[in-house]
Amino acid sequence: MQLVRLPCFSHRSKWCPDAPVVASCLIFLAALLPAHAAVPLPFSTYLRENSAILSLGHDSSGNLYAFGVLTNGPHFVARLDAAATKITYLSNLSGSGCDQGNAMAVDSGGNIFIAGATLAAYGQGYPCVLKLNPEGLVVYSFVLESAAAAVSQAIAIDADGSAVVTGYATQLGFPSAGGAFSNPGSSLANFVVLQPFIARIDSTGSKLLASAIGVGGAHIAIGPRGEVFVSGNASGFGVGAGNGAPNSYPVTPGAFQTTFTPSFDCTGFLCQMIVPSPEQYVSRLDSALIHLIYSTFVTGSNGATNQALAVDSAGNAYLTGTSRSADYPYAGGQTAGPRPGTFLTRLDPTGSKLVWSVQQGGTLLAFDSAGNLILGGSALPAGGLPYQVSPNPPSHPPLSSGVPAPCLPNGIRVQIAAFVQRFNTLDASVLATQLLSATQTQPSTLDALPDGRVLVAGSSVFPDIPITPGTVIWPRRRSAVRWPAPRMLSPSCPWARSPLAN
Repeated sequence: MQLVRLPCFSHRSKWCPDAPVVASCLIFLAALLPAHAAVPLPFSTYLRENSAILSLGHDSSGNLYAFGVLTNGPHFVARLDAAATKITYLSNLSGSGCDQGNAMAVDSGGNIFIAGATLAAYGQGYPCVLKLNPEGLVVYSFVLESAAAAVSQAIAIDADGSAVVTGYATQLGFPSAGGAFSNPGSSLANFVVLQPFIARIDSTGSKLLASAIGVGGAHIAIGPRGEVFVSGNASGFGVGAGNGAPNSYPVTPGAFQTTFTPSFDCTGFLCQMIVPSPEQYVSRLDSALIHLIYSTFVTGSNGATNQALAVDSAGNAYLTGTSRSADYPYAGGQTAGPRPGTFLTRLDPTGSKLVWSVQQGGTLLAFDSAGNLILGGSALPAGGLPYQVSPNPPSHPPLSSGVPAPCLPNGIRVQIAAFVQRFNTLDASVLATQLLSATQTQPSTLDALPDGRVLVAGSSVFPDIPITPGTVIWPRRRSAVRWPAPRMLSPSCPWARSPLAN
């Protein structure tokens, strides 16, 4: 793969001095970290200006799917071939009845499921699920109307074709259905209603099978027997519903951590506001959403922020994110590690103990075709004046051997370093690491492909991302075109010619 310069239609910069000044977000897709030499060649491409990709997916035929949003509001879905040399379609979702999408899931047949909310009228939007067939045509639009405003944050598709969504209600009165678990006093914040929920919708999109109240979150995964796993962050003064505290997330007896010590963060100039710290939790329910199998916090005395969740075929839950807690539960009492302030934790199927927990972390998790754990994220480079992207960013990107010196983050040219890593799930050892060379790259989603590649999507503020010749973009006119003849930007950074072993 070569690094080529993007065409100058994004915004004025030192790379494109003649470009018009337009607020723009550059999108890249990159197939990284091949598991073995037989997999197809990696690629990297720009998809669409003034947009952000929210979710990725693939089908059993090798087609790739991207779900994103334009800066002026409309959401879109795109279908590409396995090498991103052809775009089958790119469709806007305006007028579909599910206009504010947040996440996408794709089944093996290429059916697309999008979770979000209806357009809010007087602040009252409703959770919805939109299903599209492999050609991008609407199959159903299911709206969960109730007396309570709410929005769905994440979605997963079960083996029977039912859609399972989770999110938050911002008003009381969200409906319970199907005899599902209900804890209406549970909330994830103080002083405002932020009531989590999980809902299962039948395969035809015509019926709400179950709706659990008081449990849910920002991330969801289906377990080996159809169980539903959710994770998120609580904040508040409660220490667990088992103690009868109001505004607290439910926990189960015998869980790994049934209470937490409330802590606080200050925000604003000169610490003008004091707010409760995020407290990470994970819950497991049966497939009918009736029984809470386990629910536990995984946090420290200064909180922990959950960023992603993944579940393996044995029912182990994997969590990642950041924490300011010196006593975050690292397995074996680990107090120092390669990336302070981050965590990557494996919880056993019973939710009662940690299998391992290490100082690694990011914002994205998935499993590759060999069963290894894939982690993606962004970090501040070592040295220089970094670009601040979050209150608790990783202190530096993971180390990677074999990287040419001109490509290493230096804190001046590189302001945000994006990375992808492969981990052995048995002991959390690092199998491979790859950095993405650009000024500011922010990965937002990843998808592990059956052929061994890892598909990553995100944004780049400046037009200096690597582009593979022969890939396609979606232009302003209504037809897809191939990428123009490449212009070399940096021949010393051939990122995708081989995996980078750590």
